[in-house]
Amino acid sequence: MISDDTIYALATPSGKSGVAIIRISGRNAKKVFDTFGIHAKKERTLFRATIFRPDKKEIIDEALAVYFDEPHSFTGENIVEFHVHGSSGVISEILNVMSTIPHFRSAEPGEFTKRAFMSDKLDLTQIEGLADLIDAETEEQVYQANRHVTGELRKKHIEWKHIITNALASIEAMIDFPEDDENIPNTLDFLKNVILVKEEINKTLNTNTGEIIRKGLTISIIGPPNAGKSSLINYLSKKDTSIVSSQPGTTRDIVEVTLNLFGYPVVFADTAGIRDTNDSVEKEGVRRAIEKAKNSNINVAVFDGDFYPYFDEKTAKNVDLETIILVNKSDKLTTNKMELKNDFFHKQDIIFVSVKKDHGLDKFFDAIKNKMNKIFSLQTAVAPLTRDRQKKALSLCLEHVDNAINGTEPELVAEDLRMSLRSLGKLVGEVDIEDVLDKLFHDFCIGK
Repeated sequence: MISDDTIYALATPSGKSGVAIIRISGRNAKKVFDTFGIHAKKERTLFRATIFRPDKKEIIDEALAVYFDEPHSFTGENIVEFHVHGSSGVISEILNVMSTIPHFRSAEPGEFTKRAFMSDKLDLTQIEGLADLIDAETEEQVYQANRHVTGELRKKHIEWKHIITNALASIEAMIDFPEDDENIPNTLDFLKNVILVKEEINKTLNTNTGEIIRKGLTISIIGPPNAGKSSLINYLSKKDTSIVSSQPGTTRDIVEVTLNLFGYPVVFADTAGIRDTNDSVEKEGVRRAIEKAKNSNINVAVFDGDFYPYFDEKTAKNVDLETIILVNKSDKLTTNKMELKNDFFHKQDIIFVSVKKDHGLDKFFDAIKNKMNKIFSLQTAVAPLTRDRQKKALSLCLEHVDNAINGTEPELVAEDLRMSLRSLGKLVGEVDIEDVLDKLFHDFCIGK
């Protein structure tokens, strides 16, 4: 779909820079060449361009230009790009001139990508992948986003859609040309391929690694007051993120730090010290600490080495077999004391560390890495889902597919297959897209 409006925007961050890119897209995009006195060269070839003021008397900039003819462009429209010197004066003058060209207007956030979607250059999962790629801060986030941008989920959608459509065609043929055989279940053997679709969708829905990589894996640090939780957070973040004090109850709310750990985004949460208290604010902090631990991907319990081999019972109640157990201040412990058995965690490994002396933390990182490897080993061959709306679309599709597989009435089976196709269409944006698009592009940068 080609709009009558031609849009333009600065496609690189604003501010002083060596080079800035100005992007134009629309039916009349190449009008800028006449406006600025530029003789266009071969399509898809970067060429030198002297950008003149409209009166052709003064030069605005010596730049590079390139253009792409519709429909073979990112947006499916004619596209022009100017690579100019990145001074605010050059950029503002070029944009001001463009604002005077009839039917030219400044682009809205994400409008270039929206036009790519409307021209069927990208589906909704690819656009979401592109948004994630722009925001990516770690290697795994880049890798995952590119899996969506290159259309892995789109290709799987096409495969699933083809199988379900064939099954629907077969069942409709059965309805239109009924046979004498009344044994309906046997005549639905062609649904075997749909069962394979069901299994693949199930596997895709049963892993949340996509959302974890996108938003960050959460690691909660729990423990009694003064065990060294805040010191550990400060060590990890390499700055004074949390207040460290010998006074119990200093940390009363959750303090989060996002780090790039082994290529993955990891959100460490420093929580309030777990203890009985009459202070209503601190009591709420303790409640939040316990709740945060319940919803985290990995939990780390930090105990005070001053009391070893005894452990704080209130913290111990929130420790399970998957919790990483640290005993801090181990620099004060003798080897003999560290070898003493304890009554609480005799079946679990205990890691002795000293945050203050930077001792034993390599074993702590190894333990986290092992836990992360276990979590991310659950990834499927299909590009992982990264958003709730993707899960909702596939969950609804799965529900209808399951009904079709277990159905015995051809008419009802056909209806369930039609509904599964509609739900599958929501995944890539074939139906019910307006609200999703408005929300998605609201967070896009202008010029993309």
